[in-house]
Amino acid sequence: MSKSTKKHTRSSILRIVCEEFGVQSKHIKGKSRPEKIAHPRMAYLVLAYQYTPEPMVSVSKFVNKDHGCVINAQEKVPALADTYRPFIGPFLRCLHRIDPDRDWDQDHPIRR
Repeated sequence: MSKSTKKHTRSSILRIVCEEFGVQSKHIKGKSRPEKIAHPRMAYLVLAYQYTPEPMVSVSKFVNKDHGCVINAQEKVPALADTYRPFIGPFLRCLHRIDPDRDWDQDHPIRR
């Protein structure tokens, strides 16, 4: 997907992630690090970078993080999506809402 075809905004991705994971955006943007907040935050970072035309720094600053968090999330989210059951369902629902026309393979929901 090229940058010019990306039609979502950071706000729209954050809204979808918050709805599917059942968290508030203020928590995603906060400093809290429990799993129930950190995992949705990582999902946001990966999805916003992949599905918006925004650069990595802009995506991360939107949730008060630095670009290293995006890099870290890109490394961790595929493993979470493959193995961690509480993450899989909400993450796949986010993917389906963000890119409904794509033929998602549940074994490999993130294309590297």
